[in-house]
Formats: sequence, structure tokens, C-alpha cells
Amino acid sequence: MAYTALRDRMQKRLDFLRASPPNDPEALLASLNAFLLESAWAVPSDTQSEPDVSLYDHLRLTAAFAAALWRYHEEIDGEVNIERLRQDDEEKFLLISGDLGGIQKHIYRVSSATSGVGGIAKRLRARSLSVALAAESMARETLEATGLSFLNRVLSAGGKFTLLTQNTPSAIKALQSLREDWQAWALDHGATLTPFISWVSFSPADLKKGSFGKQLERLAETGIREKLRPFAHAQKATPAFVYQGYSPHPCPVCGTQPSQGQNPDGSWQPCVACSAEQEIGGVLPKMSSSKSVIGLHASEPEKPYFAFPHTFAKVQMQGDFTYRTMLDFAPGKRPFEVRPLSGRVPSVDNAERVSKKSHSEWLVDKKLNRILDELGTYPERPLTFEEIAHFSDGAPHLGVLMLDADRMGEIFARGLLHSSGRDLRTPSRIASLSRMLEFFFGFVATRLVESPSNFSNLLPKRTAADKARERYPLIYGVYAGGDDVF
Repeated sequence: MAYTALRDRMQKRLDFLRASPPNDPEALLASLNAFLLESAWAVPSDTQSEPDVSLYDHLRLTAAFAAALWRYHEEIDGEVNIERLRQDDEEKFLLISGDLGGIQKHIYRVSSATSGVGGIAKRLRARSLSVALAAESMARETLEATGLSFLNRVLSAGGKFTLLTQNTPSAIKALQSLREDWQAWALDHGATLTPFISWVSFSPADLKKGSFGKQLERLAETGIREKLRPFAHAQKATPAFVYQGYSPHPCPVCGTQPSQGQNPDGSWQPCVACSAEQEIGGVLPKMSSSKSVIGLHASEPEKPYFAFPHTFAKVQMQGDFTYRTMLDFAPGKRPFEVRPLSGRVPSVDNAERVSKKSHSEWLVDKKLNRILDELGTYPERPLTFEEIAHFSDGAPHLGVLMLDADRMGEIFARGLLHSSGRDLRTPSRIASLSRMLEFFFGFVATRLVESPSNFSNLLPKRTAADKARERYPLIYGVYAGGDDVF
């Protein structure tokens, strides 16, 4: 019955795609990938032995290796033939690691803003998203430079990614150039984030020996050496404060870039990046399900946007490549992926449901009534920090919860080593673990917060816990990525 339902769902997707096929080959690939993920993520690729690798991940990683092999022989040999494909002693593949260092300090830096700049909630929303999009842009720019698609991303979470590409001179040259560009970009933006790109090469024979895990260990060691030399490749950087027409006074929000000038009251304006963050942070909570997208653009779109070395990211707008931040697997005319990137912000509607009172009834404080007058009471309006604090027991303070799963990196590196000595660290298992973690924190945990009653069978039956769960919808998700939640 379950397989029949999945088959019927996939058939409907294929029928729709056949009736209205996209003109862009990458869009066709994206649509096929999306509804294969939707239908086959929990279908085992092997039902005869260990059904622990999904059909989706098996097929996606097979396609990734095939594409990298094709690119290798296309450049090295000028053609692709079966005999050369079968030679497995050459180091035909690259395993590439990308990492953004300093994420937590970068995000929380806005909390030290000079008094009077305001918009801390908006800035936290936008800055946490900008970190995720920086990692996504760095990965996508790398794949585009090597002529490969998003299928060649083995894993991506928490500002880190691992890619599989061909080991060719042009690929190495592209990686070296991108590494310089990204480190120069980081220096130009105050060096609060530190981008690292490192790689190792390996042969098909290494895979036959079941040593993909060994390649991950080699890659980790290479990454550690890179981190000992931050910004060692930033040859194209310019000093952050050398901007014609800008005041030399530091931005009152980040303190790392120049202010755009002085206000009539004597205060200093935020820098260009922080101004964009505040504007984007105000837009994020208003993203409707129909516009729950983030577009990556090769050319500059209308402001506001996040700017990276070769990419611009804009919310609520389709791009050259688009991220759907809801579970929407329908075929599309443009290239896309379903990724949980938008986070969660409590709304007026959440507060009214929790309090079982109207907004005007629980806004009794004069200061909160001022907020009511300024911002209105429409259901989807984001709650301010002051409004969330109003629901505290006792003094109206905010609580902060930080979750950090210890040794998550070790799980990827050694958690799939079987007690019998077998190394189960295959590309498809690693990719599946990464994807499931991302979907859990990005989609499942968000739904748990939004509607805890839907998960009552998973939660302990205690009076105190039941009372606490009533307030879950007031939880403000600032950041969730990799093994960190704030």
C-alpha cells in the first residue's frame, strides 16, 4: 500500500512535468530531484541485506560520481570512453571542504550594538540567515566553477559543506581563485567570518577499498592545517575602511565597517551591510507560503539583498537558483532546492492562542500599548522581544536557550564504523545523515514548536512539561544549523 501511494504520487509529478516541461536543463534536473526526494527518501535502495541507505541518496550520489567522472575525462582525455572510465588507479576525484569560522561571534555581535540603533530582533534574523546563505553561495559558486550541479554536494550543515568534483587542472585553479575571493570578501566585511576551502584527491580504487571515510579523515586534517593560517590566501582584499565617500566613523551596529554618515541628531548611521540586514530582517517574518523562497542571482537585483563574492541573495524573489524554504516539491520552471533556511518567528496569532486572550487584553503595559499603536495587531505580525517577555512568570525578562550537540563531527567521522570493523562511511550514508539532521532542525523541530500537540506521543506526560509546552509557540528561533540551536 505504501509503495503504491508513493508510485502514484511520483506518477502525478511526472505527468505534470511532461505536460509543462521547463526549458532549462538544470530546472528539469531540480524538479526530478525534488520529487524523487519526496517519494524515495525512506525507500531502501537494498532490501536484501541492510536497508539503511535510501534509494534517493543512492541515486543522487551515483549521479554525482558519474558527473565528476565525465568532467574528468572530458578535460584530461578530450573525450569519454569506456576503457578509460574503467581505469581506477588515477586520482580522478576531489573531495572539497568549505567552512565558515566564527559564526556564533558573528551572529551575536549585533547584541553589542550602540544604544539607539534599534532593530536587534530584525538584525538577528537577517544575520543568522546571511550566514547560512554565505555557506550555500560558497558551495554553489564552487560547483558552478567546476561545471557541476547541486547534486555533487555530499553534505551541508552549520556553515560547512563537502563537495565531490573532478580532479583536473581547471578545477584546482577555480578552487584557488574562489578561496582568494572569499577570504578577500571576508576581510572587506570586517573579518568577523573566516572562510576556509580545502581539498584532497582520491581514486576510484580508494572507493572500492571502502575507504571513503579515510578520505573524509584526510580532508579534515587538511582543513585543520588551513585553519592554522586564516586569510593566508586573501591577496585581493582592500582595507575595510577605504571607501570613497564614506565616513571613517565605525558602524554603530557591527563596529567593523564604516558608517554611512551622521544623522541630524548626531548619531551615526549603520553601514551598508547592517542597513540591509535590518531591512531584510523586517521582511523575513512576512514571507507567505507562496513567496517562501530565497533567490541566488548572478547579477545585482533590487535592494535589499545579501552580497557575496559572485552571488547576490534576495528573499521573496525567484533567482537564477532558488531555495524553497517550505516543504514544496512541485516541479518548477527554474532550478531550485527545498532547504530549511528561513527560521521561525512567533506572531501575534501565536500569542493570542497561548494566552487565550485578544492582543488588546494582554497588552496592558503602557510601553506595550505603544508597540500596539505603532505596529498594529494583524495575526501574522511578528512579536517584539518586549511582547514575548510579557509572558514571563514574574519579571518580564527573556530566556535564552542554546543547544549544542557535542561531538557531532565525530559522528560523521567515526559514528558509522561498525563494531565488527566494517567501515560504513559511504557517501550516500554521510549525505543521508546530513540531510536528515538538517530537515529535523529546520522542519520537524520548527513544527514541534509551532504545534506541540501534534507530537504529544513523543513527549513526556508531566504536568509541568504540559504547561511549558503551551508556550512553545512563543519560542523565537534565531539560528539552527549543524549541531547548534539558539
